[in-house]
Amino acid sequence: MQTCDHPCSACQSRCHRQNTSAATKKDVLAKLALAADFSLGVEQIPLAEALHRVIAQDVLAVWDSPVADYATHDGIAIVREEAGASVSALLAPDRFQIVGMGNVIPEPFDTVLAYELCSFQSDGSVRLLGLSEKGEGIIRRAASIRKGELVLGKGFLLEPRHLAILRYSGIEQVSVYCKPTAAIIPVGSDLTLPGITPAPGQYPEADGILVESVIRLCGGTARLRPPVQDDMAALKGAVQSELTTCDMVVLIGGVGLGGEGYRDFSRAAVEDLGSVLVHGLSFGPGGKAALLGVIDNKPVIGIPGPPHAAILVTEELIPPIMELFLDIPCYERPVITAEAGVDISAKRTSDFFPRVRLSSDDGRYIANPVRMGDNIETFARAEGIARYRRGMEYPKGSPVEVELLYSERQLSRQLKKE
Repeated sequence: MQTCDHPCSACQSRCHRQNTSAATKKDVLAKLALAADFSLGVEQIPLAEALHRVIAQDVLAVWDSPVADYATHDGIAIVREEAGASVSALLAPDRFQIVGMGNVIPEPFDTVLAYELCSFQSDGSVRLLGLSEKGEGIIRRAASIRKGELVLGKGFLLEPRHLAILRYSGIEQVSVYCKPTAAIIPVGSDLTLPGITPAPGQYPEADGILVESVIRLCGGTARLRPPVQDDMAALKGAVQSELTTCDMVVLIGGVGLGGEGYRDFSRAAVEDLGSVLVHGLSFGPGGKAALLGVIDNKPVIGIPGPPHAAILVTEELIPPIMELFLDIPCYERPVITAEAGVDISAKRTSDFFPRVRLSSDDGRYIANPVRMGDNIETFARAEGIARYRRGMEYPKGSPVEVELLYSERQLSRQLKKE
């Protein structure tokens, strides 16, 4: 990395020390929603492949359910008026029909009388020992669903129960929005391909699989390219080659605020091809290098390269941007209130969202930040993300909001193992 030779008062670069008015995530997402195109195409797919897809148009029932009148229990089907108003009516063999639960009820019968209310005679007739109201013991045709009735409306995220009711209604093909497609471009001459041992001065490209996985969990799909060299022409060429077949571009690395002097070309490439909406968001770690822009009406997200920063920026930006495409909540995690395990002072200019370990004491959760960096504590051993708000003091024991990385049930299991 290039050494900074200028005092801050005379500095012309965009280093983090100069970034004192970073935008909030809420503000920049609102700006992005207006600047980029988040519309999606529509495709017809088999119902069996529609789990966790979003319906693109109202779905109407193909047939009635049930398709006929059915008996709800064993007994005899009768015409209720022929039974009269008093018990002990005698019905001739041709005035009733024995039915089992689920049998179709033929006309003109309109009621099913339970077996225990029947006394069968030797001549084949039946004496009634009790009476039912007209219609009892029968589920009528279309009582559940009527042909042409709205089953699910546009915008539903299809869960297993939805697939069942659609099939029950005669639906085997469904129109859904196409999955938002992201092109993921890692940037850095020092990055190695997966499985290749890095030499001194090199780093394994590990952020791409992180970004790709979050996009998939949010209902999208992604293409992960091999790393692009720290070269302006190469980076612009990679972005241009992907634009025609994707809905958004994610650049990983090359977003340092020092710019081209530090061989960080991502901002300059976006500016040349489109426009930068913001460079630097008001949260950390990593937010102050995050970039959002637009090229050809498509959103472009710039994520810092260090993995511990990439994971936070990815989880903060990718899910709400996917929601702009699909208009459904995604990647939601449970939130609890814990007690700060140590004194924390958040910076005046940005929120601080560190990974934390959680412990339990008499039903109270205690949150302690893990060692910052690209390490196992950050990626595998943390149980939550603490939300320390800018300019706030959090003395030990004070309440702090924590977003869980596991369900509370899983967290309880984790804590019992320790």
